[in-house]
This record gives sequence, C-alpha cells and structure tokens, in this order.
Amino acid sequence: MPISVHEGLFEIQTRQTSYVFGVNEQGILQHLYWGKTIAAQECAYRLRSRSHSSFDAQVEREYEEYSFWGGVGYVEPTLKVRFSDHVRDLKMVYEGYRIVTDNGVEELILTLKDAHYDLLVHLHYKVIAEWDMIERYAEAVNAGKTAIVIENMQSAAWAVPYLPQYRMTHVTGRWSGEYQLRDTVLSEGKKTIESRRGFTGPHANPWFAIDDGTATETAGNVWFGALGWSGNWKIVAEKSSFNHVRVTGGINDFDSEWLLQPGETFTAPVFVGGYTPSGFGEMSRSFHRYQREYVLPGAATRKVL
Repeated sequence: MPISVHEGLFEIQTRQTSYVFGVNEQGILQHLYWGKTIAAQECAYRLRSRSHSSFDAQVEREYEEYSFWGGVGYVEPTLKVRFSDHVRDLKMVYEGYRIVTDNGVEELILTLKDAHYDLLVHLHYKVIAEWDMIERYAEAVNAGKTAIVIENMQSAAWAVPYLPQYRMTHVTGRWSGEYQLRDTVLSEGKKTIESRRGFTGPHANPWFAIDDGTATETAGNVWFGALGWSGNWKIVAEKSSFNHVRVTGGINDFDSEWLLQPGETFTAPVFVGGYTPSGFGEMSRSFHRYQREYVLPGAATRKVL
C-alpha cells in the first residue's frame, strides 16, 4: 500500500521513493526522510525534539511538515492568520488522520486544530505512486463564529535531506527569451522566486529542483517540485544555520489577505513534489508522464500557442 501508519509514523511509498514524517512528543508534525526507498522504522529514532542552546530551542521546527506562525518557530511560515481579537499566534495540535481512495489513488489527510481558537487545518497528501510524485495542499476551516483573516497560506513545505551543498535550479526569462535555466548555490538565508503579475508567464515559472551540485542529466539525486497555480505565486528555499533546507510554495502573500467567514474553507493550490536518483533527465520524464497521464490524460493532439 502506498500509505501506511506505524505508531505515530506516516510512511508514503512510491515506485522507488519513501517519504516519512511523524508526530513527536510535543505533538509537532516533524519531517524525517525523503529519498530512496527505506522502511519507516529506520528513521524513527529521529522523531524527537531538539535544542541546541537557549537561543536555539526547538530546532526540529526547522523540519516541520507545515509550519505555523507563532511560538519559537522562526522559519518561513506556511500559515499566518489574524483572529477577530487581533491575536496572530497559532498553536496547532494534531487531532488525527484518515486515508481515502479515489480511482485507485490513495490520499492521506491529517487534521490539526488550534488549542484556543476554532480553526482547523487539513493537510492533504495524494500519492501518484507510479510516477514517484506526491501532491500536497492544505485547507483552512473556520469552525468558529467570527471571521478569520488569512494573511499567508502556503500549499506545502518540502524538507530536503542533508547535503554537503545545496544547488537550486529554476527558470527565468522574458518575451522571446523564455525559460532560461538558472542555478544558485544556497547559503544561509532565503532564495525566493515569485510572480506578482497575476499570471504565470515567461518571466518566472513555479518550479524548482535541488541537488548537491553534482547531478547531471543522467545521474545524481534530485528533489523537485512544481506549484499548480497560475496567479500570483512564490517559492521560498530557506537554509538555516544548522544546514536544514526547506522549500515552501503557494499563493503569493504580497499585498494579499483573505477573509474566512464562519463555516468557510480556504483551499490552497496543489504543490507536487518528487525525487529521483537518476538525474535531471529522469526528473523531466517523471513530470511529463505525470502531466500527460494523470493531470491531463488523453491522446488528442494539444493546441499550441
């Protein structure tokens, strides 16, 4: 089965990859592993809180599956809201999970609830096992009686395993010079690619790939993702002082808020991710197969603009 649960560990298996996370003793959803196929129990020992010093408490929050604004979390937040009493801190508590199946595709849905306010968050993981892809997105539900302002809601955060060096590849361009390949070695801080033009065009594309700087077209470990959203978007790759790298992505929060009325649900767009040990060429082929056979299946010739 693509999805299995073992005593607080959540294991997602695709054709040749594993994705593992769990609930630690503080109730935080902590990422553990993403890469070549393993058994979830092999990384169970990592499911624990960590503290480096009084200035660096809860270091494991740098590997949160979905990071909420508040407390001592200092990484790029994936959800930031403002309640009717102007409180902005979130303390989300893990509530449970369920697994659903639609046309043979399994989906894991986890639910978290704020400890003080009636805000629910559902985290979705849909497994496209044959193409080594995982579709992720989040939903915010206002279960209270007053409106909630969503200041920033990202689709997902992808934690990249430890590498001696992180090279991020993306594309940029302009009219008549589209999709120029660029790569950047990540140092401590943030690398942001984004569009604030209201549409996805030649200037930027919501896609990234990360390797250790040695991957080629035919060999090497590559972690990658793409955002299924054509409006304003942003993708942020953040490297901490502890050499942790997370890539968050979703709707661009620049000059943007969303009023979530009582009983309403806000759904973020899909952020799909994958891993391959066979270089950038296999990454491209995985994306193409996923798009042609799952996103837009059919044999008809497509129009070209």
